[in-house]
Amino acid sequence: MLAFAAQSHTGRVRTGNEDALIADGDLALFAVADGLGGHQGGEVASQIAVETIAEFVAHSARDSNITWPYGFRPDTSFEG
Repeated sequence: MLAFAAQSHTGRVRTGNEDALIADGDLALFAVADGLGGHQGGEVASQIAVETIAEFVAHSARDSNITWPYGFRPDTSFEG
């Protein structure tokens, strides 16, 4: 059994933590989105980022044809 933990900190300046995180062992997904402290809606932006990533990883685990964000194009190089 795999054990894991996740934690974020407000830092020395802010009173609230606007970071969002996900720790999902089933998806093998661990991510933190910085909340852009001091900007209006920073906590919303970080939560949307984490939820979007988690949704993509979950869907792509079920469907190998899903690619993100632009789709797979075999006619271009990896760098392209």
